[in-house]
Amino acid sequence: MWLHAGTAARFEQSVCDIADETKIYGRRDLKANIFQLFRDWLSDAKKGTWVMHGSVLITSRGKSEAQQLVHIGNVVEMSPMGSMHAKVLLEKRLGAEEGEGHDKLAAARDYFPLAMAQAAVYIRERRPRCSVEQSVEELERSSRSRTSLLRREGQFPDRKYDEASSSILVTWQISFEHIVKTRRSAADLLSVMSFCDRPAIPESLARDGRSRSDGGESGRALEGSKTT
Repeated sequence: MWLHAGTAARFEQSVCDIADETKIYGRRDLKANIFQLFRDWLSDAKKGTWVMHGSVLITSRGKSEAQQLVHIGNVVEMSPMGSMHAKVLLEKRLGAEEGEGHDKLAAARDYFPLAMAQAAVYIRERRPRCSVEQSVEELERSSRSRTSLLRREGQFPDRKYDEASSSILVTWQISFEHIVKTRRSAADLLSVMSFCDRPAIPESLARDGRSRSDGGESGRALEGSKTT
């Protein structure tokens, strides 16, 4: 069982999901305390012995910031992927038919998993109009101009994060500009969502004021944007 405790709402939802999965009696009673029901279920000797541990995982972009929050012995430095693991990642996302191109794509994205995953999605969705080689050329051609704004905004804690941010930004911008060209409504929706907390984006915010009077057209447009 896995309890997500990033927020109180996510923790409660996790408990509710486990209650449904284990069919805890009384879980559907709106007046019931789901936490008490879950605790009682775990405390029932017939269910066996349970051990629950709590851990806090803190991620930081700089080592100095991390050391202010945790003991230095508990700091785990995450380095970029090696070429072998990067190739495995891209083969799983794109298939093994372009192995040599995968090496170039990984190097162009500085071997950062998120940047490589973003590039892979972009290529996969645009096939056959976009190949790995074409994507590498586009990324290299766009890299210098597209990161100028990022570098003007300030310096990063360390060079590795600077490289990662640049790789991710360039890949994301290329993908977003493609969405603008092919489906402007989806780009507008993403622009609105960028101002919201990811787990709690209200659907009403993404709908305009015409949704009640346009016979459902706005709703259908919104669903089409979601699929894009």
